[in-house]
Amino acid sequence: MAHLLKRRRVRSFWAYTVLAGSLSWAALHFGGIHPALAMVPIIPFLPHAKRDLGFYNAAERALPDVMNQFQRWWHVPVQLILLLFALVNAGVQVSSVGPGSWIVLSSLLVGKPLGILVFTLGGIALGLRAPGGARAWDILLLGIVAGIGFTVALFFATAAFPPGALLDQVKMGALLSFAAFPIALGAGASARLVRQARRR
Repeated sequence: MAHLLKRRRVRSFWAYTVLAGSLSWAALHFGGIHPALAMVPIIPFLPHAKRDLGFYNAAERALPDVMNQFQRWWHVPVQLILLLFALVNAGVQVSSVGPGSWIVLSSLLVGKPLGILVFTLGGIALGLRAPGGARAWDILLLGIVAGIGFTVALFFATAAFPPGALLDQVKMGALLSFAAFPIALGAGASARLVRQARRR
């Protein structure tokens, strides 16, 4: 459906969201896959600009292509939905800390920053450019911030595990990932001090 809409040069993201998205939702639901992922196979078919102006380029927000229209319209609603989802699904006792908590926490605080750093540097080595001229330390800092896995980690936890002790442990690991916030602040402050010292 999404491919057909693109071939017919449909320029409304609502057609892709309602028509193709609904079919995708039904297919995932009856196929035993979480239907919240329904838009994942649709997004690649959204008509987009021929050239990406850059993640930090303000002009990117004014582009009229379907992909940018979709992003601009859904940006705020998705943030609100994720917040509500997290608040509804985060209820768990503090005593639920266990092995599952530490596995999730280490994955978010160590694995995620390292993965972002390694793959970004790998892309740079292959000839790509870092967004905004970011350096290795900047990328690592962004990876640490990305380690706050409150909403997405909770979503996958509730989708992957049945109610019980293990699910509670995994949820606690996701909640504890807020530790990435003070770590990112400390790393950012340290980087600033090092740069100031070098300028002297």
